[in-house]
Amino acid sequence: MMLADRRNPITYLLVTTVFYMLSPALLFLLTWVRSAIGIPCVILLCSLAVYIFTRPQPLLTSYPPSWTPRNVFIAASLSLVYLLLFGFGEFNWQLFDYQFHNAKYHDLIVNPWPVYYTKYNAFMCYYNAYYLPVAFISKWIGIEYARYLALIWTWVGVFLISCWVLCLSPKRPGWVFLVLFLFSDSWIFIRLLRDFIPALPYLRPNYIDFGKFPVIIMSPFSDHLVWAPQHTIPALLAAFSLTSFYQQRQDEWLPTMALLLGGALFWGPFAGIGSIPFVLYLLWLDLWRFLKKPLYLLYSFLAGLGLLPLITYLTSTQITSDPSVNMFITQTGVAAWPLYYLLYILTNFVIWYIPLRLFMPNDSQLQNWLIVAIVTLCLLPLYRLGIMNDWQMRTNIPAYAIIILFASQWLVNYRGSKNWVRWGFIVFWAVNSLSVLKFVASYIPPRPTTTFITQPSELGDENTPDLAVRHYNPATAQQYLLRPNSSFEKYFMRPR
Repeated sequence: MMLADRRNPITYLLVTTVFYMLSPALLFLLTWVRSAIGIPCVILLCSLAVYIFTRPQPLLTSYPPSWTPRNVFIAASLSLVYLLLFGFGEFNWQLFDYQFHNAKYHDLIVNPWPVYYTKYNAFMCYYNAYYLPVAFISKWIGIEYARYLALIWTWVGVFLISCWVLCLSPKRPGWVFLVLFLFSDSWIFIRLLRDFIPALPYLRPNYIDFGKFPVIIMSPFSDHLVWAPQHTIPALLAAFSLTSFYQQRQDEWLPTMALLLGGALFWGPFAGIGSIPFVLYLLWLDLWRFLKKPLYLLYSFLAGLGLLPLITYLTSTQITSDPSVNMFITQTGVAAWPLYYLLYILTNFVIWYIPLRLFMPNDSQLQNWLIVAIVTLCLLPLYRLGIMNDWQMRTNIPAYAIIILFASQWLVNYRGSKNWVRWGFIVFWAVNSLSVLKFVASYIPPRPTTTFITQPSELGDENTPDLAVRHYNPATAQQYLLRPNSSFEKYFMRPR
C-alpha cells in the first residue's frame, strides 16, 4: 500500500479541520472533567487521531486544481474582511444575539471552571465549544483581549470553510465564492403570493408560519454565519468534509468522521444531527467493507467512548419539553399545511435540484449525494424544536450548503446547449440575492457596537441565564443550566 500524498492539500485540510473541531472537546475534558477520567479520554482521542493520520493510506486520486497560493491568500483575506464587516471582534455593530455570545464569553472568563451560577443554584450547561478556547486563553492574558481572540478563532473556522470550497470547486472558484455568499432563500415567491393574493394566510415576510409553527430558511453563508457561528461553522465543515469523503473514500473516513462529528456535537448538536443522513448513506455504501474489516467500527466506538463525559454533559441540561414549541407539523391543526410545506420545499430546494439533475445527468455519484440532501431537507423540518424552530433552521445547514455549493458551480461553469436555462436561474438567483445585499448594506457604514465581551449587558451584572429570563422567560434560561444531581455532576464533573 502506498503512503498518502502528504503534499495534497486535502490531507492537510482534513487534519486541520479535525483538530479545529475537536480541540474544544479536549480542552473541556481537561478542565471540566475529573482528571482520572478526562486525561485518559484525551489520550484515547489523541491516539486515535495520530494513528488515523499517520498510518499508510492510498494516494488521493486528484489534486484540487483551484488550490493555488493566490486563491488561498484571497480566501484568507476575504474571510477576514467578511468577519470584520459583520461585527466580529467588535469593530462594527453586532446583532441582538451577540448579547448572548458575549455573555457566554464573559461567564466563562470571569468564573472558575466548571462555571457555577449562585443565583440559580446550578452549574453552566451549554454547547460551549465555540467559546471555550477563547475564554481559556483570555483567563491568562486578560478579558480585554478576548474580542481579538474571538475574531481570530472565528476567522480560522471561516478560512477552513473557504479552503474546502476551493478543494471542491475545481473551476472558477472566485465566481463560485461570490455566488455562494449571495445565495439566499427564495423569498420572491412569498413576496409575489402576498402581493397577488393578500388574504392568503400563513405567509409572513420571507417565511411561512403555520399557526406558531415557523418554517424559516436562511443562507448558511451570510445570515446563518452571522447570527449563529457556533452552529454554522461546524455544520459547513462537516458537510464539506463528508462530501470530500464521498468523492474519495478511504478506509479511515468512518473513525475520522467520528472524531469530527464528536467535536461538532460540542459546537452545536444540530450540526451533528443534520450530518447524520450523509454519514448513514456513506456507511451503507461501505458497510460490507467495514464488516470484513471491523477495526474501523471499533475505532469509531472508541471515539464515542472518549467523548462520553461530554455527551453526558450535554444531555444533562435542565431544558424540558414544552408542547408549545416542540411538536410535529401535523400537530398544528392547520389543514392546509401540506400545500404550504410543498411551497417551502419546491421553491427553496427542489428548484435548485432540477437543473443539477437535468444538466449534469452523467455524474451519477453527485446525483446520489444530492438526493440524500434533498430527502434530508424534506424530512427534518417536519418537527419543530425551539421558539423560532432552531431545529429546522440549523439542522438543514449541511444539506442546504451541499445543494448551494453545487448549484453555484452549475451557475458559474455550465456551458451546455441550454445555456438560456442557466441564465434564467442566474436572474432568479440575482433577484433573491437582494435580501443578502440588503443585509450587508445594514452594516455599512460601520458604527460602534452596543455589546462587548467585557460588559455584555447594559445592566452590567447580568449573566447568560439572566439575559434569557429578561428577553424571553425563566424556562428559556434552563437551557444554560445543569440539572441538579445529573449523571455528569455525580460521575464526571471536576470538583470546584
